[in-house]
Amino acid sequence: MLEAKLPVDLVALRAGRNLALHTRDAQQGRHAASLDVVLVHGSCASMLQWSAQIDALAERHNVVAYDAYGCGRSPKPNDWHAYSAAQHVEDLKAVVRRCSGDGRRRRRRRTVIVAHSAACSWALQASLDEPVAIDGLVLLGGLDAKPEAASHPIFRFPVRCLEGIQPLLSAGFEERALHPRTRAGASQEHRELMELCAETNRSNSMYMCKVSPRPDSRSCALRGAHSVTVILTRHVPRQRRLTTGSSKWCRWIHSRVSRCQRCYL
Repeated sequence: MLEAKLPVDLVALRAGRNLALHTRDAQQGRHAASLDVVLVHGSCASMLQWSAQIDALAERHNVVAYDAYGCGRSPKPNDWHAYSAAQHVEDLKAVVRRCSGDGRRRRRRRTVIVAHSAACSWALQASLDEPVAIDGLVLLGGLDAKPEAASHPIFRFPVRCLEGIQPLLSAGFEERALHPRTRAGASQEHRELMELCAETNRSNSMYMCKVSPRPDSRSCALRGAHSVTVILTRHVPRQRRLTTGSSKWCRWIHSRVSRCQRCYL
């Protein structure tokens, strides 16, 4: 089982806020590695989605993955404010500080965040906030606008009502998030992924799902940043390289990271 493969420690990274962390040192030793990689899953998911990537990355790098608050093996309190975007950003910054030695300028290793889906915005904000030192971002499947489903009136229903229709919400999520071949169970890996997705969805707190679509004021107050490498991925033809001004997605990123060195889609 994946949970057994990825054991966690429940770590108090901030006052009153514990997160389930999985750490994997590079095969040649923690201090021999030149890179710390922080893997951040999207909303309503878990670190288990990174299992294969953790195995591959740990051959050369130190790897940290964690379950966001309300997800996976992290606590799931019935507290609206616990799941705001601002809180998720502060959690990510705390994880990075743990990797980089409290953000000291003289570090032996670089820090790169690999973020998926909703976590892309958390990673962008964290890279803009000092004194957290982040050397690169890999943004997977991010959005340049809030999805229409997130604004659906259904999310205004009381939590008890959402809990009653949670299977329908989970089915809708799978239809939008997963490839048709995956949903059809075309291979053993696809079937295992579907089982993992269903298990993760069942464990999600509706408090978290109800809060997630709400806009956060911090997203409108981004400031200038230090230089950071950003790699973007999206469903476009392979090996396509885009310049700064040729893509709406790149323009959106550049509006948030003032001196982005490199963008690939």
